[in-house]
Amino acid sequence: MKKILLIILLFFCIILSGCKTSNMKEHEAKFNRMMEVCGKDGVTFVEEHQITKDKVVYRYDDLIKAELKKDHKRINDHINMWSVQLLGDYVYVSADYSNKTKNDKIVCRINVDTLKVEILLFSSENSNLVKLNDYLLLNNNDEWTFFDIHGNVMNVEVDGTNYKLCNNCYASKDFNEKCTIYDYNFNKYEVVLNSCWRVDKLYHNYLFYIDTNCEMKCVDVETNLLCDEQQTKELSEQSYNDNRNKYYISSDKVILSKNDEEITSLEALRELNDYINITEEIFDTSCSIIKVIELDDVLYIAVGNNDSFFGLATTKMTYSLIYKLCEDGSIKYVGCSGSAYAYLLGVKDTE
Repeated sequence: MKKILLIILLFFCIILSGCKTSNMKEHEAKFNRMMEVCGKDGVTFVEEHQITKDKVVYRYDDLIKAELKKDHKRINDHINMWSVQLLGDYVYVSADYSNKTKNDKIVCRINVDTLKVEILLFSSENSNLVKLNDYLLLNNNDEWTFFDIHGNVMNVEVDGTNYKLCNNCYASKDFNEKCTIYDYNFNKYEVVLNSCWRVDKLYHNYLFYIDTNCEMKCVDVETNLLCDEQQTKELSEQSYNDNRNKYYISSDKVILSKNDEEITSLEALRELNDYINITEEIFDTSCSIIKVIELDDVLYIAVGNNDSFFGLATTKMTYSLIYKLCEDGSIKYVGCSGSAYAYLLGVKDTE
């Protein structure tokens, strides 16, 4: 009896597995059709997990695996990416992978134009990557390495032994009433602090810090003049407003600026071309504005459907159609990203 039940169970598992494989292939075919119809040559989307280049999707883990196998590295599992940053023509990736009985940690970078992978280091610890204006900080075991926008290693005084990384500056770890500060462009300041407990952030030429009474203080790093309570409050509010997103989605259909000025809507985007309607027809779904992304003061708009069930794509899930707000206020269609979630880090358009 047990054997009969086992055979029946195995039979149903085979059927369900076959159905799942069939559905995956059908959905993949829809993705390919959408990319072929809505994608554009000459456009590159750099995202957290892949590059979409000339209507082809290249996943970082596949590119990294291929590079590791060149050195006869054995990979037993998929690659886990801890942090990904785009700087200049390179995507920097910190990741780990299973190699025989242990996990190896690596940092590598991928050339966006050539897709060539370069391994920067192997490590026993996970490394953190932080983008700082036109520089990138690689932090491994409190050893800091800086790269410029061309991918060159920089020779700077700032290091993890003597300095700590704050919100947008470096502060010397050891100080009494005077602290050495570097901003993210490596300009140096000697700042006089009054009973400082913790350095917070640098806003223009003003340094915010918490004193030993847990009160917020603010000092001009160029003149070392301490701001009064009212000045500190006003500067703190200005800093907050400057860091607010310039645009937001008031509903699934309308994008507004932070001043509540209407930028565009889903219906207006439909009128630009037929790609939204085509996508809805291919996937038998309804598209919406998924998100707005600000990259280097440029607004990008992602349209599609990112529906999923326990992290698995549903039949309604689509790739993202990407639109751009131009300087003259017009909206331009950029292309089709190879992702449902539009985790955009950068966009290159040859037009």
